[in-house]
Formats: sequence, structure tokens, C-alpha cells
Amino acid sequence: MTTPQGPGPWQPGGHDQPYQGQPHPAQQWQPAPARQPAEKKSGCMKWALIIIGVLILVATCSALVSGEDEDADSAVETSTTLPAPAPADAEPSDAVPEAAPEPAPEQQPEPEAADPEPAAPEVPREHQNALKAAERYLAYTSFSKQGLVEQLEFEDYSPEAAQYGAEEVGADWDEQAVKQGERYLDYTSFSQQGLVDQLMFDGFTAEQAQAAASRLF
Repeated sequence: MTTPQGPGPWQPGGHDQPYQGQPHPAQQWQPAPARQPAEKKSGCMKWALIIIGVLILVATCSALVSGEDEDADSAVETSTTLPAPAPADAEPSDAVPEAAPEPAPEQQPEPEAADPEPAAPEVPREHQNALKAAERYLAYTSFSKQGLVEQLEFEDYSPEAAQYGAEEVGADWDEQAVKQGERYLDYTSFSQQGLVDQLMFDGFTAEQAQAAASRLF
């Protein structure tokens, strides 16, 4: 068995030669310190970035919402702001100012209902018939008012009914006097005074007879 040889004595220039013997005990190999796994460190960084991103997103949303609220408040203030008054030296506008509303008229108390007028008394049947008879007589001949009353009484109407018929027939007695005078002159001759006397005999008044004779002569 061959015994290993130790290092020989030191020789000048011997440090240039590599050491061929056993390493020094202090220079023997030692294991490197253990390192943390890369996966664990990268996972922590990932969660940190996620949290930072969430915070940034929340801050951005809050800023946007507050900005919208400020815009809305500004719009409301602008819409409710009254227009500024016109300067004193501005030219007058042609617009007609609106008239002030008229005060409501005071309600007047309603007038009390007037008492109904009493109904006109009903005309008796005899008076109605006397009026119809008077209209029938004047339709074909002429009469004075007094002559018409006497004719109705001759037919047995009461004096009241005869008077009612002569008054309500609505005849123009002056015209009746003229018609009566014309009829007399158609079949006989009369003087003017004679005609006046005849008309007064028929019941015409002196004024009616004189006016009719003056028109016919």
C-alpha cells in the first residue's frame, strides 16, 4: 500500500504552483443558506398590487360622483338664479307691462224675488162674444162708438158687455165718421151742415162729424 506523501518543504517560487494537497479545514465546503421560495414572495406582491388597484378605483369613483354632484348643484343654482336687473341707462323695452289683475267684484246680494203679479181676471164669456159681434159689424159697415154700443144692446148684450165690445174692438172713430158720410152721399144729397147733423144723430161726436164733413166737402 502506498503512503500518501505530504507537502514538501517550502521552496522559493513555490507559491506560483497550485496547491496539490488537502484543503485547509477552514476552507472546506459549507452549504449555502436556505432561500425563501420565489412563489411566496411573488404571491404577496400580487395581493399588494390588487389592493392598491382597488383603492385607486374607489378613489376614482368617489371623485367622479362628487364631480357629478357639484355639476348638478351648479345647474340647479343657475336655473333658480333670478335675472340681473337691467342697467339704468338701458333703452326702455317696447313690451307692454302686464296689467295687474282686477280685484274680484264683490258679490251683490241677490234681489229678493218680487211677488208674482196677480193674474188678470178672466173675461166673462158674454164680454168675449160682444167683442166678436162688434168686429163682425165693423167688417161690413161703419158705426160710431155710441151707435155700436146701442146695436149690441139691441141684440140683448148687457150694457157692460156692449161697452166692453165697443172699447176693445180698436176702431178709429174719425175714419168711421168719414166712411159713414161717404155712404150717405152715395145714395142721397146733403149739405155740409146737414151731413154734420146726420152724423151726430148716428152717435158721432160734434168734432168727429165736423172733421168728416170738412173732408168730404
